[in-house]
Amino acid sequence: MEAEQIEIATFLAQHAPFDAIPEEVVAEVATSIEISYFRAGTDIFAYGDEIHDLAIMRSGAVELFRRNGTLYNRISEGDIFGQMGLLMNNRVRMPAKAIEDTLIYFIPEATFNRLFDDFEHFADFVEVEDRTRLRQAVSSHNEANDLTTSKVKKLIIRDPVMIASTDSVQYAAQVMSQETVSSIW
Repeated sequence: MEAEQIEIATFLAQHAPFDAIPEEVVAEVATSIEISYFRAGTDIFAYGDEIHDLAIMRSGAVELFRRNGTLYNRISEGDIFGQMGLLMNNRVRMPAKAIEDTLIYFIPEATFNRLFDDFEHFADFVEVEDRTRLRQAVSSHNEANDLTTSKVKKLIIRDPVMIASTDSVQYAAQVMSQETVSSIW
């Protein structure tokens, strides 16, 4: 197995439902993965499109939407999506859009089906536990997160980083990196 495939297998083994699958099977899955990069704002899946791969978030962030366009979920590193489409006539059920530059591992349908058929934990996770986990996460997040009711003024912990309007984009990027901020004035 190549170094990149070892890194993929290690990543998968750290995240459900792959953390309950034998190491040698995870290593085999890693050899079948296709890697894709999506820029922020790019559609990954559109409702009703054909789907033949399970998506696993490697980095970035993706939003999933209901048919009517309302936000259903925001997912990040280690999360999976596309499983409902694979289970329901190979049609995308929840459109997906990258909200940050995003790297996704795609597991081919044949591999997904084999994992689904051979590993009860995997099948339960993609059919049932994923929905339950989402409900629990939303519930505990809302209960434990003071940020949902905090005023912005309270959240600001430092003055904004500023540069002159005549400074170059390269200089702006250097300042943002040095100051560890995502925007400047």
